[in-house]
Amino acid sequence: MRQLALLLPLLLGLVAAPVARAATLTWSAAGAGNWSDGANWSVTSGTDADGVPDADDTLVFDATSTMDATIDADLQVMGLLVDAAYTGTIGLGDSTLTVNNQGFQVSGADALDAGTGTVILFGGVIASDSPVNDLELPGPNAYNLTQNLTILGNLMIPSVANVSGAGELRVHGDFLLDVHAPNVTVRLVGDGDQTISGSETGRLRNLHVDKPSGNVILPANMDMSAGTLSGDGVITGDGHLIVTSNQIIDFAGTVEDFE
Repeated sequence: MRQLALLLPLLLGLVAAPVARAATLTWSAAGAGNWSDGANWSVTSGTDADGVPDADDTLVFDATSTMDATIDADLQVMGLLVDAAYTGTIGLGDSTLTVNNQGFQVSGADALDAGTGTVILFGGVIASDSPVNDLELPGPNAYNLTQNLTILGNLMIPSVANVSGAGELRVHGDFLLDVHAPNVTVRLVGDGDQTISGSETGRLRNLHVDKPSGNVILPANMDMSAGTLSGDGVITGDGHLIVTSNQIIDFAGTVEDFE
């Protein structure tokens, strides 16, 4: 009986302990401010212990506050939804923003200032009027690219990612591909040389070369299958472009090493 009496308060404490729940936080700052300051947010659904964005929170920017927001540290959130009514600017700086599978949706070409930062997405809807700098799409995750996305820096696909939808990934920097490329078109649009590199398991699918200047560089062999190679320009480098099966070639440029 004594043991039961000692355990009872502990068990009751466990039952009474608060359970963390996902929350929706809406930007409500009275002036320009940092994401890390809980005073700049209002909890509009769910519960949140400190009111500061974290990995189980979906963040909303709308007319509640149109003040500028600064991402002042690396951050992981559940989702980011920026409504057209938000007329401020979210500054990424050199931080890394990781968004889980509740979507990365940004209305407004100037709503996100990509800076030199990195956006890492773990699935969900991708619909951003604003460009990003470096973009990483890890797998195994499913992505729905509903519109064209401009990537001012590098595109990195380090593991199998199922990217489908009506949009294109328009890349100004390099393309790192360690697995099969996404179903959507990757359009290379940078001014200078752009490198496509990756592991031996990397495989291109839909590639369009639309560069005003510079070449596409293959440092090593790269397979291509079940898609379309289109556009114009020069594909060169130490590697060969190896077409394996079911590939449509509609390329008006030059591939220096082609199999």
